[in-house]
Order: sequence, then C-alpha cells, then structure tokens
Amino acid sequence: MTAVALGYVPLLDAAPLLVGDALGFFADEGLSVTLNREASWATVRDKLAVGALDGAHLLSPLSLAMTLGVGSDPVAILAPLALNRGGAAITLSPAPARKPRGRGRRPRRSPASSRGVKSRGRASSPSGSSSRGRPTPTSFAAG
Repeated sequence: MTAVALGYVPLLDAAPLLVGDALGFFADEGLSVTLNREASWATVRDKLAVGALDGAHLLSPLSLAMTLGVGSDPVAILAPLALNRGGAAITLSPAPARKPRGRGRRPRRSPASSRGVKSRGRASSPSGSSSRGRPTPTSFAAG
C-alpha cells in the first residue's frame, strides 16, 4: 500500500474524502490514507508547500495563488480534480421539507437565513451563489 497524507478543512465539501476513507475506497485502490483535519486554508497551504501533506481539499483559487506566490513563496502545485462545482448543500425533496416536525409546527428560520446570509457570514442570492454571483468551487490539490 502507498501511504498518502491528505489535509482537509472540516466543511461539507470535504465529505468525499471522509466518506471515501470510511467506506474503504482508498484501500481498494492500494492507498493507505491518513486524513489530517486542518484549522484553516492557510495551514493547508503551508503544509502542502513544505511537503507535510501529499495532497489536500482546498479552495480552487488557493491552488492558483500558491503557484503564483500570492501570500507565500511560489510553489508548483497540481489541482487534478474538482470535488464541488456548484456549492455544497444537504438537500431535501419537497415532501420531507413540507412535513411538520415535532408538535406539528414548522421549524423556525434562523434570523441569518431569513436575511439571506449564509452561515459563514457572506450574503447570498436566492440561488445560493456567492455575493459575486458565482459559486466558488473547491478542488483537490497535490503538492
């Protein structure tokens, strides 16, 4: 088996790495994967740059920034695949979404969701796009 250290920031779009590991998909391909939970994108960037991680889940623009040397010394990095292109979400079909919960009442909307604010504090449009009108994809990068 080939040992591989992968870093991730614990967000919903890192689920393919976590689920793939839990279901043995990496082992099926001959990989012994160690998943490293990181606190920030900067930590992932720095660990990829010095070789402490073999690969990582990260924001797509970060791989470009690393190659150009934005925020750190330039590092040649490869982003061979995208894990997400349209915004991560847990979705329900219309039937469960309409079904009352508990004592027959619908759950109350949080003040943030009623103002169109995502949990990370960024304003969103009704379509779920970022404030610039386009979702920000994430990618998988190998150092």
